Amino acid sequence: DTFEPHVMTGVDKLHAQGYFGKGITVGVVDTGIDYTHPALNSGKPAGTACFGAGCQISGGYDFVGDNYTGSNTPQPDSNPFANCQGSGHGTHVTGTIIAKDAGRGFTGVVPEANVKMYRVFGCGEEASVTDDVIIQAMTYAYFDGVDIISLSIGGPANWIESPAAATASRISYKGIPVYVANGNEGSEG
Repeated sequence: DTFEPHVMTGVDKLHAQGYFGKGITVGVVDTGIDYTHPALNSGKPAGTACFGAGCQISGGYDFVGDNYTGSNTPQPDSNPFANCQGSGHGTHVTGTIIAKDAGRGFTGVVPEANVKMYRVFGCGEEASVTDDVIIQAMTYAYFDGVDIISLSIGGPANWIESPAAATASRISYKGIPVYVANGNEGSEG
């Protein structure tokens, strides 16, 4: 493994030991996912969807719907698909985790793992989310049997005192690590 980001972070050493995430399911709480992306659709032709049983994007849930802004009523459904303006972050995060794109020389950190996506943002660059939706998604992921939860949501707020942080801590105490992004807002959080 000579992919520079893997070498910089030590992932190349895990790969050299044969660890590629087989048997692990990562729950990603984020903007949703474009599971037709060729690096994420389990080797199917570009633009072909792969979601659910037999796919690396093996499940998930949309807690909010496309039109959710953070201040209106969510319209949940069972499909976390999102490819609208401002919804690419979840696809990006999932790619960092499991992507397989030999044509571009890019491989995720654990390319043999599965992902379940829990969508908590609607479409649009200004979309926001509330703690209750984040808590609902983390709790759902926990009961959905994921092995790890990734919560790449940052903002200028005091995370440590938030109800979502308390939920993440409780889930971690029960043996499911919850990894939360920080530093997206510089000195603000």
